[in-house]
Amino acid sequence: MKMRSIGAVGVAAMLSVMSVGCSRDRMEIVLEGPWLLYQDTQFDEDGHGVPVVIVIAPGTAIDYKDIGNPGYTAADNMHHKPPQLSTGDGFFIATPGIYCLTFDNKCAPKGADSLKADHYQQAVPLPIHATGEQSGRWNWPKAIGENDIALILPMPDSYSNDGVWHMRFGSSFSPDGSTYGNDQRHSIGLEFHYTKGPEQFNLLKCDGTPSLEHCKVPPVLNRRVTSLENSGTLRIQMKAPDDGDGCDGHVRFSYKQMFAMDHSFEPDEAVIEPAHLDGKTQQMVYDNAQSHFCLDRDPQGIHPGTPMNGAQHSSSGMQAQNSMGIREIALPSLPTVILNILVPDIDCIRNSVHSGVCWTPSQSNNQDFALGTAYLKAAQHASEGFDMGFPRISQVLRVAQFLNMSGAALNQFESDKGVDLTGPQREALKAVLKKVSPMDNADGPGKNGSDCRAALMMVQ
Repeated sequence: MKMRSIGAVGVAAMLSVMSVGCSRDRMEIVLEGPWLLYQDTQFDEDGHGVPVVIVIAPGTAIDYKDIGNPGYTAADNMHHKPPQLSTGDGFFIATPGIYCLTFDNKCAPKGADSLKADHYQQAVPLPIHATGEQSGRWNWPKAIGENDIALILPMPDSYSNDGVWHMRFGSSFSPDGSTYGNDQRHSIGLEFHYTKGPEQFNLLKCDGTPSLEHCKVPPVLNRRVTSLENSGTLRIQMKAPDDGDGCDGHVRFSYKQMFAMDHSFEPDEAVIEPAHLDGKTQQMVYDNAQSHFCLDRDPQGIHPGTPMNGAQHSSSGMQAQNSMGIREIALPSLPTVILNILVPDIDCIRNSVHSGVCWTPSQSNNQDFALGTAYLKAAQHASEGFDMGFPRISQVLRVAQFLNMSGAALNQFESDKGVDLTGPQREALKAVLKKVSPMDNADGPGKNGSDCRAALMMVQ
Protein backbone atom coordinates (compact mmCIF):
# COMPACT_ATOMS: atom_id res chain seq x y z
CA MET A 1 0.00 0.00 0.00
CA LYS A 2 2.83 2.37 0.90
CA MET A 3 4.55 1.67 -2.38
CA ARG A 4 1.38 2.44 -4.29
CA SER A 5 0.91 5.66 -2.29
CA ILE A 6 4.47 6.72 -2.97
CA GLY A 7 4.01 5.89 -6.65
CA ALA A 8 0.80 7.87 -6.80
CA VAL A 9 2.45 10.84 -5.12
CA GLY A 10 5.35 10.63 -7.57
CA VAL A 11 3.07 10.60 -10.58
CA ALA A 12 1.08 13.52 -9.17
CA ALA A 13 4.27 15.47 -8.59
CA MET A 14 5.48 14.73 -12.10
CA LEU A 15 2.16 15.88 -13.59
CA SER A 16 2.36 19.03 -11.49
CA VAL A 17 5.82 19.81 -12.87
CA MET A 18 4.60 19.10 -16.39
CA SER A 19 1.66 21.43 -15.94
CA VAL A 20 3.99 24.20 -14.76
CA GLY A 21 6.28 23.56 -17.71
CA CYS A 22 3.32 23.86 -20.08
CA SER A 23 2.06 27.04 -18.44
CA ARG A 24 -0.69 28.80 -20.34
CA ASP A 25 0.98 32.08 -19.35
CA ARG A 26 3.35 31.81 -22.31
CA MET A 27 2.26 34.02 -25.19
CA GLU A 28 3.38 35.70 -28.41
CA ILE A 29 2.97 39.09 -30.01
CA VAL A 30 3.13 38.84 -33.79
CA LEU A 31 4.19 41.98 -35.65
CA GLU A 32 3.50 42.25 -39.39
CA GLY A 33 3.66 45.11 -41.87
CA PRO A 34 5.98 48.06 -42.55
CA TRP A 35 7.11 48.91 -39.01
CA LEU A 36 10.23 50.58 -37.65
CA LEU A 37 11.54 49.07 -34.41
CA TYR A 38 13.80 50.43 -31.72
CA GLN A 39 15.05 48.98 -28.46
CA ASP A 40 14.74 51.73 -25.89
CA THR A 41 16.65 50.38 -22.90
CA GLN A 42 16.11 53.59 -20.89
CA PHE A 43 12.36 54.15 -21.07
CA ASP A 44 11.62 56.32 -18.05
CA GLU A 45 9.79 54.53 -15.25
CA ASP A 46 9.71 56.87 -12.27
CA GLY A 47 13.30 57.92 -12.83
CA HIS A 48 14.56 54.43 -13.62
CA GLY A 49 15.27 53.04 -17.08
CA VAL A 50 13.27 50.00 -18.17
CA PRO A 51 13.87 48.24 -21.52
CA VAL A 52 10.98 48.37 -24.01
CA VAL A 53 10.45 47.84 -27.74
CA ILE A 54 9.12 50.77 -29.76
CA VAL A 55 7.29 49.98 -32.99
CA ILE A 56 6.40 52.84 -35.34
CA ALA A 57 4.01 53.01 -38.30
CA PRO A 58 4.59 55.91 -40.73
CA GLY A 59 1.35 57.82 -41.20
CA THR A 60 2.18 58.64 -44.82
CA ALA A 61 1.95 54.91 -45.64
CA ILE A 62 -1.52 54.56 -44.07
CA ASP A 63 -4.99 55.22 -45.44
CA TYR A 64 -6.85 55.86 -42.20
CA LYS A 65 -10.22 55.60 -43.95
CA ASP A 66 -9.63 52.14 -45.41
CA ILE A 67 -11.49 50.03 -42.86
CA GLY A 68 -14.57 49.23 -44.97
CA ASN A 69 -16.23 52.54 -44.15
CA PRO A 70 -19.56 53.08 -45.96
CA GLY A 71 -19.32 55.42 -48.91
CA TYR A 72 -15.51 55.32 -49.08
CA THR A 73 -14.19 54.37 -52.51
CA ALA A 74 -10.82 56.15 -52.65
CA ALA A 75 -8.68 53.23 -51.42
CA ASP A 76 -5.65 52.59 -53.63
CA ASN A 77 -3.00 49.89 -53.94
CA MET A 78 -0.20 51.83 -52.23
CA HIS A 79 -1.46 52.83 -48.77
CA HIS A 80 -1.85 50.25 -46.03
CA LYS A 81 -4.86 49.85 -43.81
CA PRO A 82 -4.57 51.35 -40.32
CA PRO A 83 -2.71 49.23 -37.73
CA GLN A 84 -4.92 46.73 -35.95
CA LEU A 85 -4.58 44.70 -32.77
CA SER A 86 -6.38 41.39 -32.55
CA THR A 87 -6.62 38.27 -30.40
CA GLY A 88 -9.51 36.93 -32.48
CA ASP A 89 -11.56 40.08 -32.48
CA GLY A 90 -9.76 43.39 -32.13
CA PHE A 91 -9.68 47.01 -33.21
CA PHE A 92 -8.06 49.39 -35.65
CA ILE A 93 -5.95 52.27 -34.42
CA ALA A 94 -7.41 55.00 -36.63
CA THR A 95 -6.18 57.86 -34.44
CA PRO A 96 -2.47 58.74 -34.69
CA GLY A 97 -0.43 59.08 -31.53
CA ILE A 98 1.93 57.33 -29.14
CA TYR A 99 0.38 54.51 -27.11
CA CYS A 100 1.61 52.10 -24.47
CA LEU A 101 0.39 48.52 -24.74
CA THR A 102 -0.55 47.52 -21.21
CA PHE A 103 -0.34 44.08 -19.63
CA ASP A 104 -3.17 44.00 -17.07
CA ASN A 105 -3.24 47.82 -17.00
CA LYS A 106 0.53 48.04 -16.46
CA CYS A 107 2.57 50.07 -18.96
CA ALA A 108 6.09 48.75 -19.60
CA PRO A 109 6.27 45.82 -17.15
CA LYS A 110 9.82 44.62 -16.58
CA GLY A 111 11.03 42.11 -19.15
CA ALA A 112 14.36 41.06 -20.60
CA ASP A 113 17.24 43.53 -20.95
CA SER A 114 17.25 43.43 -24.77
CA LEU A 115 15.99 41.54 -27.81
CA LYS A 116 17.62 38.13 -28.11
CA ALA A 117 17.05 34.97 -30.11
CA ASP A 118 17.45 32.56 -27.19
CA HIS A 119 16.82 29.09 -28.72
CA TYR A 120 15.14 30.45 -31.88
CA GLN A 121 16.80 31.05 -35.24
CA GLN A 122 18.26 34.53 -35.35
CA ALA A 123 15.76 37.16 -36.53
CA VAL A 124 16.93 39.34 -39.42
CA PRO A 125 15.20 42.73 -39.38
CA LEU A 126 16.96 45.30 -41.56
CA PRO A 127 19.47 47.29 -39.44
CA ILE A 128 19.24 51.04 -40.08
CA HIS A 129 21.71 53.40 -38.45
CA ALA A 130 20.64 56.83 -37.20
CA THR A 131 23.70 59.07 -37.31
CA GLY A 132 22.31 62.29 -35.86
CA GLU A 133 22.37 61.43 -32.15
CA GLN A 134 25.67 61.88 -30.32
CA SER A 135 24.36 60.13 -27.22
CA GLY A 136 24.19 56.83 -29.04
CA ARG A 137 20.43 56.64 -28.44
CA TRP A 138 17.87 57.31 -31.15
CA ASN A 139 15.54 60.15 -30.20
CA TRP A 140 12.53 58.26 -31.48
CA PRO A 141 9.86 60.62 -30.06
CA LYS A 142 11.39 63.40 -32.18
CA ALA A 143 10.87 61.30 -35.32
CA ILE A 144 7.16 60.76 -34.61
CA GLY A 145 5.00 63.06 -36.75
CA GLU A 146 1.45 64.13 -36.02
CA ASN A 147 0.08 61.44 -38.36
CA ASP A 148 2.29 58.55 -37.20
CA ILE A 149 1.50 55.78 -34.74
CA ALA A 150 3.93 54.42 -32.16
CA LEU A 151 3.38 51.55 -29.75
CA ILE A 152 5.45 50.90 -26.64
CA LEU A 153 5.71 47.13 -26.03
CA PRO A 154 7.21 45.27 -23.06
CA MET A 155 10.62 43.81 -23.85
CA PRO A 156 10.05 40.12 -24.70
CA ASP A 157 12.07 37.24 -23.35
CA SER A 158 13.05 36.28 -26.90
CA TYR A 159 12.05 36.95 -30.49
CA SER A 160 12.16 35.25 -33.87
CA ASN A 161 11.22 35.62 -37.53
CA ASP A 162 7.63 35.39 -38.69
CA GLY A 163 8.57 35.13 -42.36
CA VAL A 164 11.47 36.48 -44.40
CA TRP A 165 11.75 37.74 -47.97
CA HIS A 166 14.48 38.36 -50.52
CA MET A 167 15.28 41.98 -51.32
CA ARG A 168 18.09 44.32 -52.32
CA PHE A 169 18.87 47.96 -51.63
CA GLY A 170 20.46 51.06 -53.06
CA SER A 171 21.34 54.56 -51.94
CA SER A 172 19.23 56.05 -54.75
CA PHE A 173 16.69 54.86 -57.29
CA SER A 174 18.05 52.94 -60.28
CA PRO A 175 15.88 52.66 -63.43
CA ASP A 176 17.33 49.24 -64.23
CA GLY A 177 18.53 48.13 -60.79
CA SER A 178 22.17 48.09 -61.90
CA THR A 179 23.40 50.10 -58.89
CA TYR A 180 21.56 48.05 -56.27
CA GLY A 181 23.42 45.74 -53.90
CA ASN A 182 23.38 41.98 -53.56
CA ASP A 183 20.42 39.81 -52.58
CA GLN A 184 19.56 39.82 -48.87
CA ARG A 185 16.95 38.12 -46.69
CA HIS A 186 15.17 40.12 -44.02
CA SER A 187 12.25 39.73 -41.64
CA ILE A 188 8.84 40.74 -42.94
CA GLY A 189 7.28 39.72 -39.64
CA LEU A 190 8.48 39.09 -36.09
CA GLU A 191 7.27 37.10 -33.10
CA PHE A 192 7.92 38.40 -29.60
CA HIS A 193 7.88 35.55 -27.08
CA TYR A 194 6.87 36.14 -23.45
CA THR A 195 7.15 33.49 -20.75
CA LYS A 196 4.44 35.22 -18.76
CA GLY A 197 1.60 37.15 -20.34
CA PRO A 198 -1.36 39.10 -18.95
CA GLU A 199 -5.02 38.29 -18.79
CA GLN A 200 -5.93 41.51 -20.64
CA PHE A 201 -4.31 43.90 -23.11
CA ASN A 202 -5.23 47.55 -23.44
CA LEU A 203 -3.80 50.91 -24.52
CA LEU A 204 -2.80 54.07 -22.70
CA LYS A 205 -2.18 57.27 -24.60
CA CYS A 206 1.10 59.11 -24.07
CA ASP A 207 1.15 62.91 -23.84
CA GLY A 208 4.37 64.90 -23.84
CA THR A 209 7.67 63.05 -23.61
CA PRO A 210 6.81 59.34 -23.49
CA SER A 211 7.38 57.94 -20.00
CA LEU A 212 5.45 55.96 -17.44
CA GLU A 213 4.34 59.25 -15.91
CA HIS A 214 3.05 60.60 -19.24
CA CYS A 215 1.35 57.42 -20.49
CA LYS A 216 -1.65 57.19 -18.18
CA VAL A 217 -4.67 58.40 -20.14
CA PRO A 218 -7.07 55.89 -21.76
CA PRO A 219 -7.54 56.82 -25.43
CA VAL A 220 -11.31 56.17 -25.28
CA LEU A 221 -14.05 56.86 -22.76
CA ASN A 222 -15.24 53.26 -22.87
CA ARG A 223 -12.11 51.23 -22.12
CA ARG A 224 -13.81 48.02 -23.20
CA VAL A 225 -13.44 49.22 -26.82
CA THR A 226 -9.66 48.70 -26.66
CA SER A 227 -9.61 45.84 -24.15
CA LEU A 228 -8.52 42.47 -25.54
CA GLU A 229 -8.44 39.15 -23.73
CA ASN A 230 -5.17 37.24 -23.97
CA SER A 231 -5.85 34.17 -26.11
CA GLY A 232 -2.18 33.22 -26.44
CA THR A 233 -1.31 35.38 -29.46
CA LEU A 234 -1.76 39.10 -30.00
CA ARG A 235 -1.44 40.16 -33.64
CA ILE A 236 -0.32 43.69 -34.44
CA GLN A 237 -0.73 44.14 -38.17
CA MET A 238 -0.73 46.70 -40.92
CA LYS A 239 -2.64 44.92 -43.64
CA ALA A 240 -1.66 45.34 -47.26
CA PRO A 241 -4.15 47.12 -49.54
CA ASP A 242 -6.83 44.90 -51.05
CA ASP A 243 -5.82 45.57 -54.65
CA GLY A 244 -2.31 44.43 -55.49
CA ASP A 245 -0.48 45.62 -58.57
CA GLY A 246 1.79 42.60 -59.19
CA CYS A 247 4.90 44.70 -58.50
CA ASP A 248 4.56 45.06 -54.73
CA GLY A 249 4.04 48.78 -55.19
CA HIS A 250 2.82 49.09 -51.60
CA VAL A 251 6.13 47.60 -50.39
CA ARG A 252 8.17 50.14 -52.33
CA PHE A 253 5.88 53.01 -51.33
CA SER A 254 5.75 52.17 -47.61
CA TYR A 255 9.51 51.64 -47.45
CA LYS A 256 10.06 55.11 -48.85
CA GLN A 257 7.81 56.54 -46.13
CA MET A 258 9.62 54.54 -43.44
CA PHE A 259 13.03 55.74 -44.50
CA ALA A 260 11.87 59.37 -44.69
CA MET A 261 10.93 59.44 -40.99
CA ASP A 262 14.44 60.47 -39.96
CA HIS A 263 16.87 62.27 -42.25
CA SER A 264 19.79 61.03 -40.15
CA PHE A 265 19.36 57.45 -41.40
CA GLU A 266 22.46 56.31 -43.30
CA PRO A 267 21.49 56.40 -46.99
CA ASP A 268 23.01 53.09 -48.10
CA GLU A 269 19.60 51.39 -47.95
CA ALA A 270 17.37 54.33 -48.91
CA VAL A 271 15.66 52.38 -51.73
CA ILE A 272 14.28 48.84 -51.70
CA GLU A 273 13.56 46.37 -54.48
CA PRO A 274 11.65 43.26 -53.36
CA ALA A 275 12.38 40.09 -55.29
CA HIS A 276 9.73 38.17 -57.23
CA LEU A 277 9.49 34.52 -58.15
CA ASP A 278 10.43 33.51 -61.68
CA GLY A 279 7.93 30.83 -62.61
CA LYS A 280 10.21 29.07 -65.07
CA THR A 281 13.23 28.69 -62.79
CA GLN A 282 11.38 28.87 -59.44
CA GLN A 283 14.10 31.26 -58.28
CA MET A 284 13.84 34.71 -56.72
CA VAL A 285 14.83 37.32 -59.30
CA TYR A 286 14.90 41.10 -59.79
CA ASP A 287 14.27 43.54 -62.61
CA ASN A 288 17.26 44.23 -64.86
CA ALA A 289 18.34 46.19 -67.93
CA GLN A 290 16.41 43.83 -70.21
CA SER A 291 13.25 43.56 -68.12
CA HIS A 292 12.29 46.46 -65.84
CA PHE A 293 8.50 46.62 -65.93
CA CYS A 294 8.17 47.11 -62.15
CA LEU A 295 11.04 49.59 -61.89
CA ASP A 296 9.29 51.65 -64.58
CA ARG A 297 6.39 52.04 -62.15
CA ASP A 298 8.30 52.14 -58.87
CA PRO A 299 6.92 54.96 -56.63
CA GLN A 300 10.46 55.45 -55.31
CA GLY A 301 11.49 56.86 -58.70
CA ILE A 302 10.25 59.58 -61.03
CA HIS A 303 8.47 58.37 -64.15
CA PRO A 304 7.06 61.21 -66.28
CA GLY A 305 3.99 60.08 -68.17
CA THR A 306 3.98 56.60 -66.63
CA PRO A 307 1.06 55.55 -64.39
CA MET A 308 2.26 54.79 -60.86
CA ASN A 309 -0.43 52.27 -60.05
CA GLY A 310 -2.22 54.26 -57.41
CA ALA A 311 0.65 56.18 -55.85
CA GLN A 312 -0.87 59.34 -57.28
CA HIS A 313 -4.43 58.09 -56.72
CA SER A 314 -7.53 58.49 -58.81
CA SER A 315 -9.25 61.85 -58.86
CA SER A 316 -11.36 60.80 -55.88
CA GLY A 317 -8.25 59.54 -54.12
CA MET A 318 -6.45 62.83 -54.69
CA GLN A 319 -9.23 64.58 -52.86
CA ALA A 320 -8.49 62.37 -49.88
CA GLN A 321 -4.83 63.42 -49.79
CA ASN A 322 -3.40 66.73 -48.63
CA SER A 323 -0.42 68.66 -49.95
CA MET A 324 1.95 66.66 -47.74
CA GLY A 325 0.88 63.38 -49.32
CA ILE A 326 -0.89 62.25 -46.15
CA ARG A 327 -4.29 60.65 -46.47
CA GLU A 328 -6.99 62.54 -44.60
CA ILE A 329 -7.75 61.15 -41.17
CA ALA A 330 -10.95 62.96 -40.22
CA LEU A 331 -14.07 61.08 -41.30
CA PRO A 332 -17.65 60.87 -40.07
CA SER A 333 -18.49 58.20 -37.56
CA LEU A 334 -20.12 55.06 -38.89
CA PRO A 335 -23.38 55.57 -36.96
CA THR A 336 -23.58 59.12 -38.36
CA VAL A 337 -23.22 57.78 -41.88
CA ILE A 338 -25.97 55.24 -41.40
CA LEU A 339 -28.32 57.44 -39.38
CA ASN A 340 -27.96 60.57 -41.49
CA ILE A 341 -27.69 59.01 -44.93
CA LEU A 342 -29.13 55.53 -45.09
CA VAL A 343 -31.85 55.58 -42.47
CA PRO A 344 -33.68 58.66 -43.80
CA ASP A 345 -33.96 56.81 -47.10
CA ILE A 346 -35.42 53.81 -45.29
CA ASP A 347 -37.86 55.95 -43.34
CA CYS A 348 -38.85 57.79 -46.50
CA ILE A 349 -39.51 54.48 -48.16
CA ARG A 350 -41.49 53.07 -45.23
CA ASN A 351 -43.50 56.22 -44.56
CA SER A 352 -44.27 56.68 -48.22
CA VAL A 353 -45.58 53.15 -48.51
CA HIS A 354 -48.75 54.28 -46.82
CA SER A 355 -48.98 57.69 -48.51
CA GLY A 356 -48.19 56.30 -51.95
CA VAL A 357 -45.73 59.11 -52.66
CA CYS A 358 -42.61 57.01 -53.26
CA TRP A 359 -43.69 53.40 -53.09
CA THR A 360 -47.01 51.74 -53.74
CA PRO A 361 -48.51 49.25 -51.24
CA SER A 362 -47.99 46.40 -53.69
CA GLN A 363 -44.27 47.20 -53.87
CA SER A 364 -43.99 47.32 -50.09
CA ASN A 365 -45.14 43.71 -50.00
CA ASN A 366 -42.26 42.63 -52.25
CA GLN A 367 -40.08 40.15 -50.36
CA ASP A 368 -36.76 41.50 -51.69
CA PHE A 369 -37.74 45.06 -50.80
CA ALA A 370 -38.74 44.07 -47.29
CA LEU A 371 -35.52 42.07 -46.83
CA GLY A 372 -33.36 44.91 -48.13
CA THR A 373 -34.82 47.49 -45.78
CA ALA A 374 -34.67 45.05 -42.87
CA TYR A 375 -30.94 44.54 -43.44
CA LEU A 376 -30.44 48.33 -43.50
CA LYS A 377 -32.14 48.58 -40.12
CA ALA A 378 -29.93 45.73 -38.88
CA ALA A 379 -26.84 47.66 -40.03
CA GLN A 380 -28.04 50.68 -38.08
CA HIS A 381 -28.49 48.59 -34.94
CA ALA A 382 -25.09 46.88 -35.38
CA SER A 383 -23.34 50.26 -35.58
CA GLU A 384 -24.47 51.42 -32.13
CA GLY A 385 -21.61 52.27 -29.79
CA PHE A 386 -19.14 52.43 -32.68
CA ASP A 387 -15.88 54.26 -31.89
CA MET A 388 -14.38 55.66 -35.08
CA GLY A 389 -11.00 56.36 -33.46
CA PHE A 390 -10.62 52.67 -32.53
CA PRO A 391 -13.15 50.74 -34.67
CA ARG A 392 -13.81 47.17 -33.55
CA ILE A 393 -13.01 44.84 -36.44
CA SER A 394 -15.96 42.49 -35.96
CA GLN A 395 -18.34 45.44 -35.74
CA VAL A 396 -17.07 46.90 -39.03
CA LEU A 397 -17.47 43.51 -40.70
CA ARG A 398 -20.94 42.94 -39.26
CA VAL A 399 -22.21 46.31 -40.48
CA ALA A 400 -20.56 45.72 -43.86
CA GLN A 401 -22.18 42.31 -44.22
CA PHE A 402 -25.64 43.65 -43.38
CA LEU A 403 -25.22 46.45 -45.92
CA ASN A 404 -23.99 44.01 -48.55
CA MET A 405 -27.02 41.80 -47.98
CA SER A 406 -29.26 44.84 -48.19
CA GLY A 407 -27.68 45.87 -51.46
CA ALA A 408 -28.13 42.39 -52.92
CA ALA A 409 -31.82 42.28 -51.97
CA LEU A 410 -32.57 45.81 -53.20
CA ASN A 411 -30.69 45.15 -56.44
CA GLN A 412 -32.86 42.09 -56.93
CA PHE A 413 -35.93 44.21 -56.20
CA GLU A 414 -34.85 46.82 -58.73
CA SER A 415 -34.32 44.23 -61.45
CA ASP A 416 -37.64 42.47 -60.79
CA LYS A 417 -39.62 42.71 -64.04
CA GLY A 418 -42.85 42.56 -62.11
CA VAL A 419 -42.10 45.78 -60.22
CA ASP A 420 -43.21 48.91 -62.05
CA LEU A 421 -41.20 51.88 -60.73
CA THR A 422 -41.61 55.50 -61.72
CA GLY A 423 -38.58 57.66 -62.44
CA PRO A 424 -38.47 59.25 -58.94
CA GLN A 425 -38.95 55.85 -57.33
CA ARG A 426 -36.07 54.33 -59.24
CA GLU A 427 -33.81 57.30 -58.45
CA ALA A 428 -34.62 56.99 -54.75
CA LEU A 429 -33.72 53.31 -54.85
CA LYS A 430 -30.48 53.97 -56.73
CA ALA A 431 -29.53 56.52 -54.06
CA VAL A 432 -29.77 53.82 -51.41
CA LEU A 433 -27.85 51.29 -53.50
CA LYS A 434 -25.08 53.79 -54.21
CA LYS A 435 -24.53 54.24 -50.49
CA VAL A 436 -24.59 50.53 -49.76
CA SER A 437 -22.46 49.17 -52.62
CA PRO A 438 -19.08 50.59 -51.45
CA MET A 439 -19.15 48.06 -48.62
CA ASP A 440 -18.31 45.29 -51.08
CA ASN A 441 -14.60 45.76 -50.29
CA ALA A 442 -15.01 45.88 -46.52
CA ASP A 443 -11.95 44.70 -44.68
CA GLY A 444 -12.01 40.95 -44.31
CA PRO A 445 -9.71 38.08 -43.36
CA GLY A 446 -8.26 37.60 -46.87
CA LYS A 447 -5.29 39.90 -46.31
CA ASN A 448 -2.87 40.03 -43.43
CA GLY A 449 0.21 41.95 -42.45
CA SER A 450 2.64 39.52 -44.07
CA ASP A 451 1.20 40.42 -47.47
CA CYS A 452 3.51 43.41 -47.22
CA ARG A 453 7.05 42.25 -48.01
CA ALA A 454 8.75 45.38 -46.74
CA ALA A 455 11.59 44.66 -44.38
CA LEU A 456 10.98 45.47 -40.76
CA MET A 457 13.56 48.13 -39.89
CA MET A 458 15.56 47.93 -36.68
CA VAL A 459 16.93 51.39 -35.91
CA GLN A 460 20.30 51.34 -34.20
